[in-house]
Amino acid sequence: MKASHTSLLLGIAQVWAAPAPQASVDPVFGPPGASGDLRPSPDLQGYVPSIHIPTSPSTEIPTDEFELAPGQSEDRDLGLFIDLSKVKNPQPVQDSKNTPTDPGPRTEAYDRLNSDLFIPPGTDHGDVGNAKWPFGLSHNRHGLAGAGWARNQNQDQLPIATAMAGVDMRLSPNAYRELHWHKSAEWALMLNGSARISAVNEDGQNFIDDITVGDVWFFPAGIPHSIQAFESGCEFLLVFDDGNFSEENTFLLTELIQRTPKSVVAKNFRTSIDTFKKAPTDQLWIFPGTPAPTDIEKQNQTGPAGLIPKQGTYSFHWSEQQPYRVPGGTIKILDPETFPIASGFSAALITVEPGAMREMHWHTTSDEWVTFPSPSPLPLFLTLPPQTYFLQGQARLTVYQAPGSSRTFDFSAGDVGYVPVPNAHYLENTGNETLVFLEVLQASSITTGMVGTLSFGLGLRDASLVILFFTLISTVPVAYMCTWGPRTGMRQLIQARFVYGKYFVSLFILLNLATLTGFSIVDSIIGGQALSAVSDGTTINATVGIVIIALLSLLVSFCGFKILHLYEKYAWVPALIAIIIATGCGGQNLHNQSIVEPATVQQVLSFGGLVASFMLPWAALASDFSTYMHPQAPPFRIALYTYAGLALPTVLLMVLGAAIGGATPNIPSWQQGYETNAASGVLAAMLHPAGGFGRFVTVVLGFSMVGNLSATMYSITLNFQMLLPWLFRIQRIIFSIVITAIVIGVAIKAASSFFTNLENFLGLIGYWAAAFIGVVVTDHVWFCGRNFGAYTEDEALWDDGSRLPMGWAAMGASIGCLGLVVPCMYQIWFTGPIAERTGDLGFEVALVLSAGFQQNILLHTLEPFFETFLWLYSIMKFSFTAILTILAAVTSALPVDEGVSPRNELFGRANDYPYSGKCNGNGGIDPWNYYRCQCTSFVAYRLNKAGVKFTNQYKGHHWGNANTWDEAAKASGVKVNNTPKVGSVAQTNAGKFGHVAIVTKVGKEKVTIEEYNWAHKEKYGKRTVPKSTFKYIHVKH
Repeated sequence: MKASHTSLLLGIAQVWAAPAPQASVDPVFGPPGASGDLRPSPDLQGYVPSIHIPTSPSTEIPTDEFELAPGQSEDRDLGLFIDLSKVKNPQPVQDSKNTPTDPGPRTEAYDRLNSDLFIPPGTDHGDVGNAKWPFGLSHNRHGLAGAGWARNQNQDQLPIATAMAGVDMRLSPNAYRELHWHKSAEWALMLNGSARISAVNEDGQNFIDDITVGDVWFFPAGIPHSIQAFESGCEFLLVFDDGNFSEENTFLLTELIQRTPKSVVAKNFRTSIDTFKKAPTDQLWIFPGTPAPTDIEKQNQTGPAGLIPKQGTYSFHWSEQQPYRVPGGTIKILDPETFPIASGFSAALITVEPGAMREMHWHTTSDEWVTFPSPSPLPLFLTLPPQTYFLQGQARLTVYQAPGSSRTFDFSAGDVGYVPVPNAHYLENTGNETLVFLEVLQASSITTGMVGTLSFGLGLRDASLVILFFTLISTVPVAYMCTWGPRTGMRQLIQARFVYGKYFVSLFILLNLATLTGFSIVDSIIGGQALSAVSDGTTINATVGIVIIALLSLLVSFCGFKILHLYEKYAWVPALIAIIIATGCGGQNLHNQSIVEPATVQQVLSFGGLVASFMLPWAALASDFSTYMHPQAPPFRIALYTYAGLALPTVLLMVLGAAIGGATPNIPSWQQGYETNAASGVLAAMLHPAGGFGRFVTVVLGFSMVGNLSATMYSITLNFQMLLPWLFRIQRIIFSIVITAIVIGVAIKAASSFFTNLENFLGLIGYWAAAFIGVVVTDHVWFCGRNFGAYTEDEALWDDGSRLPMGWAAMGASIGCLGLVVPCMYQIWFTGPIAERTGDLGFEVALVLSAGFQQNILLHTLEPFFETFLWLYSIMKFSFTAILTILAAVTSALPVDEGVSPRNELFGRANDYPYSGKCNGNGGIDPWNYYRCQCTSFVAYRLNKAGVKFTNQYKGHHWGNANTWDEAAKASGVKVNNTPKVGSVAQTNAGKFGHVAIVTKVGKEKVTIEEYNWAHKEKYGKRTVPKSTFKYIHVKH
């Protein structure tokens, strides 16, 4: 048996070593025993007339053997997405079934996955380099003993990807990626599982951290690092800043030791050669490991140089960031502003809902590397367990490349896309589930040339129309409520006590305080960023600028209403001039607007709600300033002046802002200014061509915020005093200081994300303001019958909680409307089910529903019985009263600040007659051609102080003694009747020469007047008498 075995081996060896069997082979007919022609006859080349072309059936596929997908028969220029995934035998048919089919052979699965290459839209044109590579076609390199694998994408697979390359790597449970480094920087996102990363920098400092799903790390070129998976294993995505990067060219610790003489290695580490005799003879790359300690401190071996400081560490726990929500999806951005070590790398993790799209855009400073990771449990929002979420979906992307070329590609999970700078592109979700993808740029920030305005994606025309109409509508209630101040002498939220009661109104005072404080923060940020933009943030940064603006505003607010009014009277002039100059300097670029799709209902209503939210809150403080006007001032003129003063500048400046916003992404210097200092940075960039003068104008624009901020601070101090009765005794200067400190602190923090915070802030305040307006206006018109006597007849009623309404009906109307307002809200942090389809309808619903509820007779009928039957209200009232009593006692020693008391400075309820006590006999003639210290002189004084240019020769007629004023008034065309109004002249023929007085309050049956020289000679007096005592002369401006 042994001999036979040996002979067999020798035979095989001889056969293998012998030359191949040789035989004759005919050059035409081949070797003997074969059939057919191995090579054709040379006679078949060229013209062969004898060749007969046989008749064959058509190569077109019959229409009953294939199906058209939805949209495939439509005009190809529409560019509809064609889903071939479920149709039978898909064909490249466009417009109709008469176009050519593909009988094959072909890879049908590829055609289904790449429908936009198989059936391109009519807009595709010219030649564009391939922008897609699926990781599924990359070689999968496996580690040792099943420890993991990696797939590489670089310029070999995707030639246009010159600046970046990617690696998809998997580590099995407890496996290691051995200590290594690269000549390229490494940016990584953990897709699933968790791992422990460690590194050492050039100074010998250590770094170690635990990374989980959604977290990021970054290792600069040359930094040695290692990765170990935890027991669940992990998968992560690596992006390198070199398109030629290859995982095969990594510097490995094992290879360093292998390729260095053992004696040198031993000498380097100051140990014996024996230590390295068992060193690996080949690279480990990815290899199995033992479980890492759960407690990171047990593995954190700090070297002599210590740990890397936190600001220089290599990890960022991105998973903790909540995404920014926009219509159609979410976005999370990470760039060197928040992750400084990753210089030159910016990333955006984006989700797009079915039917939505990542808008048309391009990048001005970097190529875009984009990936659609394979489905994996990546909990982007951290609101549900990790296994609930999967990165999946499908999309298409059209790359536009000048001049006139474009190509559309289809993507699904596991694909990589690459768009060179500055090619324009979009991403459309073409599937039925949420699309998730990652954008990576080699840029210091996400610099995107967005199509549309900066926030809502509206074109200039659409944005301007929304601004115009929503401003014109939402300013109406503000202008109307402003007319109440002169007639009542009360601040707006003091008037609201007659609806909400003395205690419930505090809720709306708090909301108004939050609103005013928010606007103060916005003004401080804009002004501070303007000052910062002038010096490029070197001499004065945004923080210093905010402090300067806030302190100057505090100083102006200290001066009181008269100085504030004087300042506001002229401060708008330099601001307007500065804006005109800025528009002139940058106007030549404003035409460079991006082209957008027609506005959707959602966009219009959501942006309109934001515009309305800017205007409606004025209603809560309209009377705060108009209370200084004369009670008889024509309401229509007050409303008209208020309406024009608010609406005109708002529309003009908002439209200008929309134009600037639409052009900003297309002008690099403006975009850079926007990223650095938001709106102020853009204005500074617009003025940059003007040199030093432009910087001066920017400073003027920055300081123009002082007017807004100081006036707002004035109202804030009044609101503080209205909040609780005992706060009357605290001087308003204290509140000014407190609110300034709050504004500075919050503004410095909020400035880092100005437009995000502004949008969030404005989006909320419109809801409460609309509900407040609906209730207060309805109560005034419906229940009070527009009679201001209901507020003023009893001088003490405004501050008497026991006689004011309890406010249950008003609170019920305000809170009751929330049931429908919430589903209609469209905010970044919450979108109601109705708003998902319609856009933001919150403020409209709040306004209408609160007004409707306030008209509910049942609520008002039952309100008087609440105090009797609701023990809860009694306890609340008792507790609240007790607290106020204690606080009032504590502050009783302080002087009272009458800032919120009902007042009318130009029509004061006090003896301010300049000749009081200075008359002896007739006292001489006053400036109005009357004898001083007479009732006629006193009334003439009051009328002139109220703005009526009244004299004894008013309107060309001699008015004479008081007993002839009624006839003189009729002759002059001035109305005389028996209906008193505040500010009208009360006239009687009683006495030798008659008597005139001024009406200060009108009740149901009686009237209160101010007079001189009636009950006591040459003395001021005040009395309440029946209305029938006088005739009433209505002298107007």
